[in-house]
Amino acid sequence: MNSLQYYIDLYRKNRLRDLPESVYDMKDRAMEILTDKSFPSEKDENYLYTPIAPVFDRQLSVFRPSLENFSPDLVTKILRSDIPEIDSYSIFVTNGYHLNNEPIHELPGRIVLGSFINMIKHFGSVYRDFFSNYQLSDDVLVNLNTMLSGDGFFLFVPAGATPAKPIQIINLFDGPDNILIQPRNLIVMEEGSSADIMVCDYTLSDHSFVCNDVTEIALKKNASLNLVRMQKVNGATDLMTHTVVQQAESSQMKTHYLSISGASVRNNLSVMLNGKNADHTAKGLSFTQQTEHVDNHVQITHASPDCRSNQLFKHILSDTSTGAFTGRIIVAEGAQKTSAYQRSGNILLQPEAKMNIRPQLEIYADDVKCSHGATVGQLDAEALFYLRSRGIGEVEAKKLLLRAFAEEVLTDISNESVKAEIIRLADRKTEEGF
Repeated sequence: MNSLQYYIDLYRKNRLRDLPESVYDMKDRAMEILTDKSFPSEKDENYLYTPIAPVFDRQLSVFRPSLENFSPDLVTKILRSDIPEIDSYSIFVTNGYHLNNEPIHELPGRIVLGSFINMIKHFGSVYRDFFSNYQLSDDVLVNLNTMLSGDGFFLFVPAGATPAKPIQIINLFDGPDNILIQPRNLIVMEEGSSADIMVCDYTLSDHSFVCNDVTEIALKKNASLNLVRMQKVNGATDLMTHTVVQQAESSQMKTHYLSISGASVRNNLSVMLNGKNADHTAKGLSFTQQTEHVDNHVQITHASPDCRSNQLFKHILSDTSTGAFTGRIIVAEGAQKTSAYQRSGNILLQPEAKMNIRPQLEIYADDVKCSHGATVGQLDAEALFYLRSRGIGEVEAKKLLLRAFAEEVLTDISNESVKAEIIRLADRKTEEGF
């Protein structure tokens, strides 16, 4: 039996209720696309280094919320977890569902934050505006999410508005083994608006979870968004994220991935620069040990002239862990005066660790500046010797070198509390890697 058929049957048996007809139409269209498809195999170019089919061959149960789904000690688990204390507007999303009694929060400045599913019900105009000409993805995992997703988070920032504090979305995974979690998220930034968002993924138990997360982002003219995604899940969890960004004229966005732990983490970032002078910076820092795996797959399409993009991804790998980075830059015909840069730097703390890198350039314009570069190596022996000769212990010397290596990724994070928390976690992770 095709494992995708198993999930199609689950969708038919467990359809959500009380949603607008347009939502069901989209879910049914996704189901139709999936009917003759299969999960990506090891021969699929887009998932060459991250096996997906074995993850779903387990025939996972699709999570749907009920009172018995949530353990009574959930609050205790949250308090004991490593969630950073940051002065922010915060919401908790547990197994993809917003649990607060107030599903929609209206922040100062008419900013709306809360449940995706309640946004559809109570802010239908935003939903219709975004999805009116919606094209379904050609990615099987995105379509699986479209078909099966129930809830997630929604953020709407009206024209000219800026939240007074950063916004923190805390994604918690808790419950029985082998559940499939499918958050669906939407961020809409109207003209001239700006925001800082931190999305944190945490597991609250040692159980096995599979999370297939889709976040769609629309930046209107002159909008600005800083997005940090911190991933700290247990060694039995597979985490797949898909972030799809549409940027209008003169919009700016900075995306940061920090992958601290997880059995397998796959981050897909797809950016479309649709208006002149749009700018996107994508950075990532990952730490893997034992048999962990992190794969960052980035595609930035320059569809308009005078746009800029910059990709910088760094991996620190120990034991027999593995990493992958695919960075693709597409410059469309007519997208003159494009500036696009890409770089990947990687350190292997043990020779058994392995890193795969695929830079890709696809250019259909002639007046462009595009470049890419990649390095894989070990810690600088001379620099390490210099620090040791000054009386610094070996572990501390290695931490200093690795912090310096990582710092370049973190420089664009504007919130100092967030940056300090990331450095703390990075120091702990690198020490474990030794």
